[in-house]
Amino acid sequence: QHPLSTERTRSTTSHKFDTRQPRGCRGFHYTHHTAHAYLWEDDKAILEWLTEQIREDSIENAVSDTIRCLQREHILQQVRSLIQDNPEVAVDSITHITQHMTRSQRSEVSRILANMDT
Repeated sequence: QHPLSTERTRSTTSHKFDTRQPRGCRGFHYTHHTAHAYLWEDDKAILEWLTEQIREDSIENAVSDTIRCLQREHILQQVRSLIQDNPEVAVDSITHITQHMTRSQRSEVSRILANMDT
């Protein structure tokens, strides 16, 4: 059983989740100290828990948005890490990425690049 599973959090009445204090896309803050509190710093653990919540409780918009945001953060972190570890592929990566963008997206990237030197 996952440490943040619904059964465990529901069986302990002193657990509370504060969704009013977002930290970036991660809008959940664990307000009760437990042995598993560290998992709230782990995007993957949070994503798994939130996915389980959707399946079990049919929670809609807020949880779905949080999951999409966490997935996006995770992907961006992977890309950043790969480029930092392999700087020689940065230009090739940008070329490949821009080939899969719309004209509007390429225009936005061009504008951002033009403003980087100013």
